[in-house]
Amino acid sequence: MKEVEIDISGRIDQKSYDSVIVMLAEDESLENSVFLKSELKRKVLNRNKDIKDVVEKVHCIMIYYCAKDYLNEISEMKICPDCSSIKINHYLKFYFKGLKRFDKIKKRVKEISHASPCHKKALRIFRGKEKPKIIINKEMIMKLLKEDRK
Repeated sequence: MKEVEIDISGRIDQKSYDSVIVMLAEDESLENSVFLKSELKRKVLNRNKDIKDVVEKVHCIMIYYCAKDYLNEISEMKICPDCSSIKINHYLKFYFKGLKRFDKIKKRVKEISHASPCHKKALRIFRGKEKPKIIINKEMIMKLLKEDRK
């Protein structure tokens, strides 16, 4: 079981920049990254303004796709507070519902240092020096946003 950090480069509310979320274990033996192009981010945010907390929800959707396949390997998540920690916890619980393992993982919303390997990796992907593992698409985002509307 591993402790992981989850950090973002390119805030979700900054529509003219791409966004990258990276999950990285302290020993770097477990990693994943999700990339959201600015064009898609702008479309999703602008066309779904009627959805309450849409920025926070997209942030949590990116975390969901970054971590969902690794839950059995994670004991603790340290999540960078790019938005309200209360909203992060609430929406992550919603998107991970049905995955009982998620409830057993300790979650801390806490600032991640710029010296952190996770932060550095997110920045390298953001700047195009490394490739992300997952490029998120409209269907991936809308699937979970629509779930939220039910």
